Amino acid sequence: MKNIIIFIQAPADVKYALQHYLDNRDNYRIIFIIVNVTSIAHYIKSLLLKNTEVITVPYIMISYMNALSWMKAKKYINRIFRDIMRKYSNVDCIYFYSRTYDYITFSLVQRLLHNCAIIIYYNHYDDQTMMNLKNDASIKSKILIILFNLILQLQVVILHNGISKVLIYRYDNNIVHKVTPSTSEKRIIFKNIKNKYGYSVYTTSVKNALLLFSKGDELLSKHFNELTIELISFLKEQDYRLFIKGHPRMGYPEIFRDNIDIRIDPNIPGELIKIDDRFIIIGLSSATLGYLGQQYKNVFSLLRYYKILDEKILIKNINYMNSYTDNITYPSSINDLVKYL
Repeated sequence: MKNIIIFIQAPADVKYALQHYLDNRDNYRIIFIIVNVTSIAHYIKSLLLKNTEVITVPYIMISYMNALSWMKAKKYINRIFRDIMRKYSNVDCIYFYSRTYDYITFSLVQRLLHNCAIIIYYNHYDDQTMMNLKNDASIKSKILIILFNLILQLQVVILHNGISKVLIYRYDNNIVHKVTPSTSEKRIIFKNIKNKYGYSVYTTSVKNALLLFSKGDELLSKHFNELTIELISFLKEQDYRLFIKGHPRMGYPEIFRDNIDIRIDPNIPGELIKIDDRFIIIGLSSATLGYLGQQYKNVFSLLRYYKILDEKILIKNINYMNSYTDNITYPSSINDLVKYL
């Protein structure tokens, strides 16, 4: 049977991967290769999709100035490539969704270029990730570019967003076909996949709060725990039932563990959660918050509430959320939040 390979690189890819599955399932076996966020595999498998196989590829980090770690990464990628070719040599098409950060997917796509008729880069969020990037001309970045080329045979560039470096895969335009869906196309896909594969949150409460936080959010503010307790106390005083959805790979900050009513399975992509107008949605900065902000009212980002000291990080995250929707409100205090409830 002919095969299509779909690389899932992040939770935000899932809805598009499922749409591409639906488009091709009658004529192809679909191979989902899940890189890094391997817990997504549990969700994909739970759907019991016909004509599919799921492969997980855990991420291994490269210590950039450690020759042994580069050699281990190369050996690891070569082994995965050989396994793919041994099992699925008849590949007609490959989808991948991002050309930023993820060197493992880039390396596998690069090795598969000449073993596949069509390679599609389905660019559904990179334009947002790559906003306001500038060239990084540091010596370290120049060395890294050379190392990626010599050791992993990857053509990359390294840009800077004012806070951190961003690795970007330079693909061959003559081989890789870039597809950028319009906003309306994204909404149609979103609605279709959510209706078919979405997760409905059940509640009997009139007032509910869906909290979207990831482990690591607490590092953004030295007042995180104190302000989180204040937030939770306020919501409970107002008789809200509290639901939390953590990141599929990282989970949620420890401070929420004993203060929440319902924990939603972190393996479920957050944007596929189905709720109604009895919910408010609260988070910091994430694709899930952005996507839900396109669908629901009463969506709040607490970037200002948590008093993030680094102005660059604050503005970068607000701009990122605004790139999804203008339906998100940014209260700076509990009193400010009250105005919108």
